[in-house]
Amino acid sequence: MTDDPARPEDPPGVGLDRHRADEAIYQPFNPGPVPFTRGEDGLPAPDVPTDLPLVPPLVPETMVCMADRSAFVVRDRRWGEVLARFHPDEVERAPSGEYYVGLEQMEGKLAPELWEMCKEEAVQDPRSLMRFVVEPIRRQCKFLARQMVDFQDAAENQFIERLCTARRDSESFFLSVRDQQVHACELRSPRDPASEQRLDRFDDAKIRLGRERYAEGGVFDVDKALERTEKEADRGLVFGGIFKE
Repeated sequence: MTDDPARPEDPPGVGLDRHRADEAIYQPFNPGPVPFTRGEDGLPAPDVPTDLPLVPPLVPETMVCMADRSAFVVRDRRWGEVLARFHPDEVERAPSGEYYVGLEQMEGKLAPELWEMCKEEAVQDPRSLMRFVVEPIRRQCKFLARQMVDFQDAAENQFIERLCTARRDSESFFLSVRDQQVHACELRSPRDPASEQRLDRFDDAKIRLGRERYAEGGVFDVDKALERTEKEADRGLVFGGIFKE
């Protein structure tokens, strides 16, 4: 709050960004008091842990948000099935950002009926060359936003902040997914069915465990537990309600 009527109070943040992008690096660092121990020479020495966790490597297999450009494909527009596959060396990128291959790379990749369909959809560029649009085997999620910025007072060093714009943290800033693994996500667009199968397998395993627990101890009967809780309440013996099981 300011006492100067000519300078209104700053509006609250709306989650577009922090005050500085590189605060994502500095904010989590809060070491607190450094403990000391007695060193080999008998003098006090800081007791600094040596088994600090390492940042996981950035690879498409464990970061489902990013694009996987290890291969490029042409997909069936209805079902998403791969109709043709290309090595990255065969693919070029237009100034518009789209990936494409030429006629020489496309010939022989498709069945005759699909080849005719693709020729109709091919783009004729000003040089009278045919371009066929392709896409990465897994496209980047539209909710992933990347920013490359300098460190404070160290312009010769840069880092990339990676934000999920579909989620926000407790302070309403876009959620940072930098330096971590994202194995699967149903918020992703376009969807990635391969990683969604991991979610299904995880849920299936949890369901099996749940059924085993019920089989060992009997199915949880809410009405029976509630009735018992009411009797305990009459005797003054309630310790957590029906959900304590």
